[in-house]
Amino acid sequence: MKFHILFISIFFLLSIAGITQYLPQDSIVRVSGRVLDQEKGSPIPYVSVFNKRTVRGTMTDSSGYFSIIINRYDTLYFSSLGYKPAKLTVPEDIRSNLYFFNLSLDTRTFVLKTVHVYGLTKKQQFKKDFIDYNTELSVEEKNVQNNFPDYQKTPTIQPSDLQPGIKINGPISALYEQFSKEGKSRRKLEELQEEDAKQEKISKRFNEENIGYLTGFKGDTLKDFMKFCRFGTNFIINAPEYDFLLAVKKRKEQYKQIRK
Repeated sequence: MKFHILFISIFFLLSIAGITQYLPQDSIVRVSGRVLDQEKGSPIPYVSVFNKRTVRGTMTDSSGYFSIIINRYDTLYFSSLGYKPAKLTVPEDIRSNLYFFNLSLDTRTFVLKTVHVYGLTKKQQFKKDFIDYNTELSVEEKNVQNNFPDYQKTPTIQPSDLQPGIKINGPISALYEQFSKEGKSRRKLEELQEEDAKQEKISKRFNEENIGYLTGFKGDTLKDFMKFCRFGTNFIINAPEYDFLLAVKKRKEQYKQIRK
């Protein structure tokens, strides 16, 4: 009887030991560590530590340390500007619920496209550079060239050929004029030329020589008075000579009153 009791007790203990051996470990693990630069060995601050499964994460502190709780079979992703991304999975042979390690990130080199920097140029040079500048075709320009192959090859347009008021007849020509590089450049040049013509008319009428002759002002007083006038562009260009003289005289009286 005693022998049977002893045998049953030993069998029970062995069974418990075998079952315990195959019981799953706790799936929760606290992962802590430090992220370092692979070349310098220095800590990398503010590295993003991300658990893709839970969509949660953390960030290394100023000394490169971090700590996060994950599932034993989760994967952590590490990323930082200027470094190649990395990932980490908790080793299967780790039985503890705490796991600490050091991770080194390799630097990433970015190759940037060449950037050309140009200094300020004169207006006439800007016009020429604008016309000669070759840009990649837009979607509209490609569609025009594909649908109207006869218009793919066009003669080179010189600035002297581009005059304001040019009219192009026909729907196909109008469409090409609307979306082609030449058409866009022509319209832009026309705008610049119109603006130049306005400025030239303004400078011929509203300049220091003429206003100084009409008012008797000179030097800084003359410049200050011309700023005070604030005549509109259309008025300076289109106003009759008599109305323009009266406007200058009226502004002169107002200017004197203010200075007093």
